Amino acid sequence: MKRVIALILGCSLVCLSGCGKTGTVYSNYRELESMELILSLGFDSTREGVRLSVAGGAAGDEGNGPSPQKITRLATAGTSITAAMERIQDFATKEELFYAHTQYVLMGENYAKTQLAMILDYLQGTTGVRTSVPLFVVHGDTAEHLVTSCGEGGSDITTTLNSTILDSRRRGDGYPFSCSDVIAGQYEHGGALIMALKVAPTRDVEPSAQEDAVSPLPDGYAIVHNNTIVDFVPQADARGVNLLLEQPGLGAVTVDDPKAGAVTVNMTRCKVKLEPVWGEDGSVSGVQADIKAHVYLKEVEHPEALEEERVLKAVSEQLEQWVENVLQKMSDTEVDFLGIGMQLRMRHPIKWDRAPRSWEEVLGELEFDAQAECIVARAGELQR
Repeated sequence: MKRVIALILGCSLVCLSGCGKTGTVYSNYRELESMELILSLGFDSTREGVRLSVAGGAAGDEGNGPSPQKITRLATAGTSITAAMERIQDFATKEELFYAHTQYVLMGENYAKTQLAMILDYLQGTTGVRTSVPLFVVHGDTAEHLVTSCGEGGSDITTTLNSTILDSRRRGDGYPFSCSDVIAGQYEHGGALIMALKVAPTRDVEPSAQEDAVSPLPDGYAIVHNNTIVDFVPQADARGVNLLLEQPGLGAVTVDDPKAGAVTVNMTRCKVKLEPVWGEDGSVSGVQADIKAHVYLKEVEHPEALEEERVLKAVSEQLEQWVENVLQKMSDTEVDFLGIGMQLRMRHPIKWDRAPRSWEEVLGELEFDAQAECIVARAGELQR
């Protein structure tokens, strides 16, 4: 009996050691050199079902991402996402396309408007791509256009988007919502936002770029309700979204002064406090937004004609307009895409819950009033 047990244990050890050259106990082990790391995924509509585009490449020497000399761009169609991934694998130069390092997911506008539920369901169900990756809508174009035509030399859509996101967050006119954010936002307060991109010819700013090279630029936000894009917040009002998110950045605000000409200030910080306005029946009838910003002078066309009070008033009006426009868009679409109702309820929970009309019932009828106070960061900064 002991001999039988010993024989079984011996066979088990042989099986665990594996017969491959790696000698690993993991059946899904892959050599780094055999994989292509996919960092960006694009999805578009096609008559076949879905058109998948990918950007990435063979791992570099350190294994932290593709080597700049080994960038891969591929695109193909399939009846489903899985079918497209299997077909694109046939054209890969490596043994396996590896999606666990995916950093960005892009959707063409047409695909996002019709198949958003499908892609969110897929990302929740698959173990290959994390739901924490940022999600983008390519406004008025296809994801494939950006994924396959962005970047030259050692850059691609992934490296370019890295820069785009950093710049937009610094300016305060863009925020990369993740797939999880979109799912959770709809579940918690009935709406969400997806950062929108537009395709711009790279030659507009880089004359030496290839003729067909393109770059992604921030283009506002897509408003999502019931897994459907119902409208867009235009780029002109995108900073209102970031102000309400308390992600104002340090971007410049330029106003046209009648005497000093173009005056530019930078914000050092900004905070928006929201309060409900109560109607006669005890329901919410509006929202008051109190904005407090600290600024410093960046540039002025005619310094000798600069007047501090007038400039600060103009900057305040611009901040008020951005915030009011976003809140009005929320009311017009009747989609609470920033969870404003949840914020207001936290301030007055008892009165809120006793209101005869719910937030959803009054959302389309609200009135808004934003009041901004701008403070100069350093005394005498605007005086000459």
